[in-house]
Amino acid sequence: LLIPSLATAICATANIPDIFTGKKNHLVLSKATLAKIFSGVIRFWDHDDILRQNPNAMLFLPHEKIRLVAREDSSGTTAIFTRALSSFVPNFTPGVGKLVVWPASTLKGQQNSGLLEVVSSTPYSIGYAVVGDVKRHKGLQCVNIHNGDNLPIAPTIDTVHTAISLAKKTSSPNDLLSDVVIANSSSNAWPISSYTYIAI
Repeated sequence: LLIPSLATAICATANIPDIFTGKKNHLVLSKATLAKIFSGVIRFWDHDDILRQNPNAMLFLPHEKIRLVAREDSSGTTAIFTRALSSFVPNFTPGVGKLVVWPASTLKGQQNSGLLEVVSSTPYSIGYAVVGDVKRHKGLQCVNIHNGDNLPIAPTIDTVHTAISLAKKTSSPNDLLSDVVIANSSSNAWPISSYTYIAI
């Protein structure tokens, strides 16, 4: 029997030199844009969708190729992240699971710490990790996500709790990636949340 123990959140994190650095200025992406980046559909940082979602950086985002960074090892983080991305767009081509088929040019890192080091050392890259690991890494920050009102949502205790509250109202209260949570885009629910489980 698996019992949910702790709620966790995953976020994307990007290295765009001289624009989104430190802990103050956050890149903001819609859910669909995030999924298209990790599918390899959106390939450059000055893509129209990214520019529209970051009007304050519109004049500064460069025509540089986006360098994807993913986990090399089998990973629950990857499973949560890809399940969320697959719900953001109709056809998320890399697939869903602990190991998926990322675009061929994707860079790889072992565990969250290794992935974050690759992102940190690779200009114009984007990866994903557990929120706490990103926040502890000097110089990296979480990408915020637009909700349905085009307001940025950050991964915080409050936004994860909102996801938990929404899930509790469904027939699958332990599923923080349920259709109800994902589709409720006008709320402040962080859309890439999940429980960790203990077996009894």
